[in-house]
Amino acid sequence: MVRDSKEQFQKDSEQQKKRDAMESARLTKEQRIQKEQLAKEDKRSKKLAAEEPARLAREQARREKDLAREQSIQEEQAARRQKANNQPP
Repeated sequence: MVRDSKEQFQKDSEQQKKRDAMESARLTKEQRIQKEQLAKEDKRSKKLAAEEPARLAREQARREKDLAREQSIQEEQAARRQKANNQPP
């Protein structure tokens, strides 16, 4: 009976050690994944920050092009109206 108790205690102890080792490995893996995610996020943020001036410049150029197109359309319409008003019916 005592021998069975000692064997059971030893088995329980070994199982607990295995569980502890697995938990430790899981936590280590989780920490590694978090560090990798933080590194990727930091890299992404730096990349976006570096690209921001170029993006803003492209956006401004697009707005200026759109404005120039609108002004050209308005000038053409005004010229047509002027021409239509100057012609006798």
